Amino acid sequence: QAIGIDLGTTFSCVAYMKSDSKVEVVENHYGNKITPSVVHFGSMFREVGEEAQAKRGADPLNTVFQIKRFMGRSANDAEITKRPYPFEILSTRKGDVAIRVTPSDEDATGESKTICPEQISSYILRYMMACMRDNETIIRRTLH
Repeated sequence: QAIGIDLGTTFSCVAYMKSDSKVEVVENHYGNKITPSVVHFGSMFREVGEEAQAKRGADPLNTVFQIKRFMGRSANDAEITKRPYPFEILSTRKGDVAIRVTPSDEDATGESKTICPEQISSYILRYMMACMRDNETIIRRTLH
């Protein structure tokens, strides 16, 4: 059996191959077959997808989107500097991109965190795998 994840700039999805060789895209926790590639950093929790997307207006400094654009690039790359992002983009000692978030929830400590794009992308990938696991019973029925 095969499972595939599309980590997209704007949306991500996870799919599997059914026994009849057709590909089936798995629904996320909201019943959607695509998930916004957005991560929100709260003081207690990270939110991914629709929940994070809902925070873009209220907490733009701590809601990261289009993270795939930053992977493997230097902080002064034209692809990054040509447009403003509401969250803080930093340069590491090596010149790579990093994102600084300072969760501002009710219980926040005010401490900032510096996170690389690959780590942020891993949160999206983990969420996609959680969607796959949560649909495992349905998937098993279609495979047999």
